[in-house]
Amino acid sequence: MTEAQKILLTNLIEALRQIQGCLVIAIGASLSALVLAVPRKRVQLELEPELTTIVTKIEAKPELANISIPGMSVPLSPSIAQAVLLLLTLVMGILADYAADSANDIASQLRSLPSVLAAASTFPSIATSRNLPMRFIPILAPAVFGSLAVCLQLLREKAPVTAFLYPLLFIILPYLYLAHALWHPIS
Repeated sequence: MTEAQKILLTNLIEALRQIQGCLVIAIGASLSALVLAVPRKRVQLELEPELTTIVTKIEAKPELANISIPGMSVPLSPSIAQAVLLLLTLVMGILADYAADSANDIASQLRSLPSVLAAASTFPSIATSRNLPMRFIPILAPAVFGSLAVCLQLLREKAPVTAFLYPLLFIILPYLYLAHALWHPIS
């Protein structure tokens, strides 16, 4: 095996790791955005008089109930946190698309070495899984969770149906493209 082929093999493994990492982050971000979009029931607690005043202020101004997102030092309001998480879902989908394109390109260059490509395809990842549902459930999960989060938020705001189109397209399209790119396992 030449030096160039070793580099291709290393790059293929790295592309597979990047696809996996992007999908894990996207699933976590989209699921978190969905949790923030789900309406919460009010819970009545008996509090001390001082705490009742604080809770009343927070209930009157929900923006006072800030949320911390890992990696960000400033707490955010729930609606801003949800927007950041949905944006992260979008960005991770685009990055996973790029990594999948790279992995497919590298795999096509390694086709002249079938034993090396077969060995590389044993790397345990979503992109190399031979099981179609095991490959597509994690690929499409961020699109489903993100779409549900957008729909719940827009329904809560009583937005017109036309307001749903662009946010849903931006959330869904990268993952549909990724599903197409990984229709067949990388091998």
